Amino acid sequence: MKENLKFDHLTLEELQAKHKKFKAFVIILSITTLIVLFGLSYSIFKYNDSSLVLLCGGSSIALLLCSFVLRQIEVAIKSRDLK
Repeated sequence: MKENLKFDHLTLEELQAKHKKFKAFVIILSITTLIVLFGLSYSIFKYNDSSLVLLCGGSSIALLLCSFVLRQIEVAIKSRDLK
């Protein structure tokens, strides 16, 4: 459980508040990423510019990292509930 070490000093209420705040951030980031991906897809087809395909893959990396942190917070909350 080394991935939970940075959340060990937080109480259950603090973890739940952090989870709620971070989940809202991830939702906003997801919506923004989808809008950007649709815009890039439109630009790829309209201007026939295949170099924008790389941006489509790279723009979702931040969302992937945020989902890992969100999952770590959820695991820390579940481990606290079991104790």
